[in-house]
Formats: sequence, structure tokens, C-alpha cells
Amino acid sequence: MTPSRLALTVILGCCLGGTAAADPVQTIELNEQAAAGSPQDFALRAFQTAVASGTHGRVVLKLHLSGALGNAQTSVQNMMFGDLNLYAGNLTDYLPLMIDEMTGLQTPFLIPGITPTSRYLASPLLDEAREKVLHSRHVRFLEMTAIRSPFHVIAAKREIATPADLVGLKLVSDRPLTKTAARVWQALGVQYIALSDIDIKTALESGHADAALLTDLDAVNQDVAFIAPHLAGVDDCPQLWQISVNEGVWQHFDDSQRTAVQAAGLKALQVYESRAAERFRKHLATLTFHGHMTYHVLDANALRAKALPVYPQLVAEGGLSPRVLEAANAALTTEPRP
Repeated sequence: MTPSRLALTVILGCCLGGTAAADPVQTIELNEQAAAGSPQDFALRAFQTAVASGTHGRVVLKLHLSGALGNAQTSVQNMMFGDLNLYAGNLTDYLPLMIDEMTGLQTPFLIPGITPTSRYLASPLLDEAREKVLHSRHVRFLEMTAIRSPFHVIAAKREIATPADLVGLKLVSDRPLTKTAARVWQALGVQYIALSDIDIKTALESGHADAALLTDLDAVNQDVAFIAPHLAGVDDCPQLWQISVNEGVWQHFDDSQRTAVQAAGLKALQVYESRAAERFRKHLATLTFHGHMTYHVLDANALRAKALPVYPQLVAEGGLSPRVLEAANAALTTEPRP
């Protein structure tokens, strides 16, 4: 049966000496890249509970954390071919299937902040992307609007409080930046330095870099905090968490089950955002408790205004789709559709 891991267990009951078949129970395998104890873990356990409750136990989710059923690339491939039922992870894991749209999400300050990101995700352009993935790759997004804020954190040797403080900064990153992203940072006066055979601690310690762009606050360990004690939250490129389902699995659900699974996805979004925000607050409080560290939130709109001239250049060079730029600009000025 396709998908291969979709197990249908028929529960038989006896009645008046005869045998009657109850509704089948569908056991669904879900793969997640994050580890136990993460915001994703809490969100998926809420998702699991809500699915079981909403379907009266007829759909049972089996969670696999830490990429137990494969890394991001393998998971996306298995989703396409029906060898994985559900996948939860970063939305950019689907970049190979939505190159233009994901490139927009990876271009710094093109879509700054939570509200513009939500509008962009609700735009006709993203509707087309979702339909493209569904019809050509048989993957349906249950949820793709869970946003973690701030998008990234800068750990610097000197205080970073305003956009002007970025000028002259030598910046490394815990995730390699694309050429497009490096161009935008350069327009802000930042020199991006790609790491080769050294780690972030060594780069900061040796003076090779002044600051590091980090995926989240968890990456600010004791060594980094000692060398670069000045932190800044920066909404440069949104980090989005998604839950997707193989279309073959979706078609096995009846209407009531689909409604329940979709509602469970919304619950998972809420839990993820709440847990992520709580984790950030606690970690920041711990880091700044002794007073030797600083934390500021950079004005992403001001940074976008400063980077604005570079976006048309990227379009002209083919590094950014004109439709993506149009959708991003609209997301800053329009209300989301009802």
C-alpha cells in the first residue's frame, strides 16, 4: 500500500456471536529534525494529542524526533515519493521545490518582521507555490506560518544598538549565507566573512571577525558569550516551521478527520510560537543576569530602507524574482486576505 509506512489496523469486535468491523485506525509516521525538549517537540506532542482527540482515536501519530527517519533532504524526497507520511521542519527545507519563493525568505530584510511575513505567506504568490508543490510533488502543507522571533541573533564584541552600529562589522555566520544575502549585508556596511577551516569561537577570538550571526540564542554558549557579550535581535530572514503531509495519506482521511488534523496543525503553531518565545526569554534572562551582557532589538524596517536600492539590482542580475519583490513590497503595505 502506498505510502509504504501507512499502517491500517482493523479492530474487530464480536457482537451476538458475529464479527463486525469497527472504523480502521490509521497509524501515521511523522519525522522531525529537532530534538526532544525543543519547542518543536512540545508543539508536535500537542499536535499528536489534538489529532487523536479530534479523530476519536482513529488517527494515531507516531513521532520521530532528531531526524530519526532521515535528514531534511531525505525527508523531502520521501514525502514526494510517498515513503514518509508527515514531515515537520524548517520551511526552507522545501527550497528545491519553491526556489523563487524561498529565495525571497532568505533575502535579508526583504520581508522584515512577523506581520509582513504573515502577509507574504498569505499572498497569491505563495498560494501558487503551495499548489505547485501539491500537484507536482504530492505534498500538502498543513501548517507553514509558525514564526520564531527574533529571526536571528547577532553576538558581537561591541554594542550593536542601531543600524549605524553595523557599519564596518566583520560578520561570520553559523549557517553559510547565500551570495544574495551577503550582497544585502554588504549594502548595510557589513563585511561577510565565510568560515572555512575555523569555528566561530576561533574567528571571534583571533580577530578574524567582530560578530556572529546565529540561528538562535541557544547558539550563544559560554565561550561565545565571553568573547562577544553584546547581543542584538535582528529580523533579517524569517525562520518558519512547517508541518506537511503526503497527499496519499491525506486522501485516506475522511472529511471529519481532515478538519481535525487541520485544527491540530493550528494548535501546534500556537504551542510552537509560545514555547519558542518562552525559551528565548529564559535564555536571555540567564545570559544577561550578571549585567556584563547587553541586548538590543535592531530596527528591521530601518535596515530594509537602507538596503532597498540593492533589491532591484538583484532582480536585474537574476538573483531575485521580480514577482517575489512585488509580493514582498505588497506585504509591507497591505492587509492579509480574510
